[in-house]
Amino acid sequence: MVGETKTSPLRMAMVRSLGIKKEFDRKWVRKLFIFKDMLSAVEEWVVKLKESMMDMKDSVNAAMVMALKEETIATTNAFSILIGELEGELALCRATVRNGVVRATLNSEDVPKLKEFTRTISACDVDNCCG
Repeated sequence: MVGETKTSPLRMAMVRSLGIKKEFDRKWVRKLFIFKDMLSAVEEWVVKLKESMMDMKDSVNAAMVMALKEETIATTNAFSILIGELEGELALCRATVRNGVVRATLNSEDVPKLKEFTRTISACDVDNCCG
């Protein structure tokens, strides 16, 4: 049996393990490609999500700016009306001061008198007046 070559069990185990290793490596390479594709898909989704969030943020900011503009316009209009009213009152006050404060006071006709004070009294009629 000199011409026959026997394969030792150790050699057979090594060949088998190399075959298993090659198959294992092929499976992992396939899985790595799958994982790489999945990772790139997730990265694309993240980018799209970030863009969507930025668009949403811009929309919210634009809505807030519009609301603030409307509120500012309403406040400005209210102040304009108030300023107009105050300018009218100021004009009346200036006219009153120009015409004299005496005219602005009440006339004696405007003040009702009590019955006790309807007759005139001279200084001689008053007891204990000067003395």
